[in-house]
Amino acid sequence: MHMQMELSFVIPVYNKSERLAECMDSVLAVERAFPGMVETVLVDDASSDGSDALCRQYQAENESVACICLEKNVGPGEARNCGLQAARGRFVFFQDADDVISVERMNECVRSLLERPETDVLCFAPQLSNVADLSDMPQNVPTDRLLSRSGGILITSLWNYIMRRDFLKSRDIAFPATRICEDYAFVTQALIWSEYCRLYPHACYVYRKYAPTSTAMTSAFDKKYAGSMEYLRTVDSLLKEQLSDEKRTALEQARREMETLILTIPGAADDKLLMRQRALEKRLAEMAHDAKREIYLCPACDMSLELARIFSAAGHIRIKGFLDNHAEKSNPNAAGLRALGYCVKSMADANAQSDCVCICHRSYLTAILKKQLCKQGFIKGNDFCCLSDF
Repeated sequence: MHMQMELSFVIPVYNKSERLAECMDSVLAVERAFPGMVETVLVDDASSDGSDALCRQYQAENESVACICLEKNVGPGEARNCGLQAARGRFVFFQDADDVISVERMNECVRSLLERPETDVLCFAPQLSNVADLSDMPQNVPTDRLLSRSGGILITSLWNYIMRRDFLKSRDIAFPATRICEDYAFVTQALIWSEYCRLYPHACYVYRKYAPTSTAMTSAFDKKYAGSMEYLRTVDSLLKEQLSDEKRTALEQARREMETLILTIPGAADDKLLMRQRALEKRLAEMAHDAKREIYLCPACDMSLELARIFSAAGHIRIKGFLDNHAEKSNPNAAGLRALGYCVKSMADANAQSDCVCICHRSYLTAILKKQLCKQGFIKGNDFCCLSDF
């Protein structure tokens, strides 16, 4: 009896020979639970560390695994496009080669999709907790209603979603050729064109966060800038379509949030961007000098680190460190920042007499952190500012 291929894992691989095994262990466990119904498409993006040989080995040893080895490195977006074209599943899930999934919960998702094969997009709702609170949303929610909660949902990672392949094909949704922010453009298009989303109430994806290094966040500024600009062009193109008021409002918010993210890109040859960065630097210098206070950025995240690097290169102000509600040593971000010589302390330990703060995050988390600082006696404009204000 012919089995319908229900789910395709599409995994771009570039120099992940040391981490691919853990990823594949979790994926193959799902395949074993649904024999003949789940497949994996590995796309090696011209790796130089032997990852291509590993991909071929997985294909040779597993009938459910297909391997595509590209001759030239094209970046994660184009590699995913190749995998998507080769995929046979009714649904597709894009996974990174150094991450893992919860096998039990992914199995539950597959069963859920078997019951509702018309689903366009399934979302792992708890994984979006840093951009929106979806805890009170119904399991099947109109996308308009979902996006009315926060347009920031449009700028979220691929691994928060499982998508129906025919739906993507019907809307010609594909990844742009840029190497950064390409997943945001894909997710934005999928959510804007979907009518309903199915919310799964548990986290399923284990994102393997690695401690930042001194150059990791600033070495690809040109790619970040190009990707950000391409995302804004995607948003502008969608805004020309006939959309509901909710989706239009969400796109406009996503545009503002991307413009905030762009502020943390160093070295871009953009006079307007440089002027915005200098204005923020000047405000922090004023707050620090007026009361002889130390400057902290919060939370302890990639955006904050990138901004600290920009200020360090300019040499006009000194960032003392970072504030975070999870400043414990087990937090990989905090550990990495301490290794770079920065102070990382709890938000609860921030003091307006000795510290001034810049909140470096998107609107949802920024609102939460603003309330927290105000409760601790900080005054906006005098003791703290927000990246989104610039």
